[in-house]
Amino acid sequence: MLDSDFFIDMKEVKELIQTSDILLIRFATVDKRLLMDSRTSEAVGPKMLAVSRASSVEARFRELKTLRPQFPLPDHIMSFHWPKSVSSIRAMGVMDMIADRFRRAGFESEAEHCYEVLSYLEKRERSQLVSAITGEGYSTLWQKT
Repeated sequence: MLDSDFFIDMKEVKELIQTSDILLIRFATVDKRLLMDSRTSEAVGPKMLAVSRASSVEARFRELKTLRPQFPLPDHIMSFHWPKSVSSIRAMGVMDMIADRFRRAGFESEAEHCYEVLSYLEKRERSQLVSAITGEGYSTLWQKT
């Protein structure tokens, strides 16, 4: 459907998932980002969130401080563009890798929440596709003559 033959280095994706404290996955088809925050404390587990586009890097850091005030600001946020559909995150095992990391840290409920966030993004993507097909919220570039 939306996917093309873009090459994705799954070894590099896996490395980012396993080593990044904060990871942001950007999509072309939805206006939300997938934010993985793997930082934990005795009282707080890792978190998977669907977040809006940020206007700047500074805005993303401010948002992160608001979302996770119990943690200091990270030194950096790793980010990459996912050139395929949101559902391919599930099909290619990316969400399984993230959920496994949360499970290994001892946070089963947060691991299951990852799939809920992904389902939310998949629904948004389907809604965007239907809107594009029906023209709802879109305008044509060329008028029929």
